[in-house]
Amino acid sequence: MSIELPQFGDVRTGIPIVDDQHRELLSLMGNLHDLLVSPGTGDDVQVFLMAREALLRYIGEHFACEERLMRCHGLDVRHVLLHLREHERFTHRAYMVALSHGDDFCVDDTRQLLEFLIHWWHSHLPTDRSMARQIAAVLAGSQASDAYDDDFSRFTLEAKRQS
Repeated sequence: MSIELPQFGDVRTGIPIVDDQHRELLSLMGNLHDLLVSPGTGDDVQVFLMAREALLRYIGEHFACEERLMRCHGLDVRHVLLHLREHERFTHRAYMVALSHGDDFCVDDTRQLLEFLIHWWHSHLPTDRSMARQIAAVLAGSQASDAYDDDFSRFTLEAKRQS
C-alpha cells in the first residue's frame, strides 16, 4: 500500500475545535487506510460503512463549525466566499465518491475515497490556516479586510518563494 497519510503535527491551525475536528478526519483516514492494508478481516463492510457514515456526519459538523467561526469573527467576504465554495465542492464530491457504489465494500472504492480525502486535506488546509490567521488578526484588532489582504499577500509571497 503506497498511500501516505498526513500527520497531524504538521497541520495545526491553532483553533482548538478545528484542530480536534481535523484530528477526527485523520482518524477516519486511518481507518480507511487500515481497510486497504489488511482487507478480508471479516468486518470490512461494517468498518467501511461506519467510516463512510462518520465522514458524511463530519462534513456537516465541521463545515458548519468553520462557517460559524468565520461569521462570528466577521471575516472578509472574499475569504468567506472562497472558503464556502471549497466546502460546497468538497461536499458534492464526497457524497458522489462515498455513495457511488452502495453499501458494498470494495478495495478500489475505498482507495478512491481515501485518496480523495488526502488530496482534499492537502489542498484545503491552507484555506483553514488562512482562516485561523485572519481570526487571530481580527481578535488582535485588525479590520477584516486588512487581515484578508495581509494574509493574501503573505500567501502570495510564500507561493513565489516555493516556485
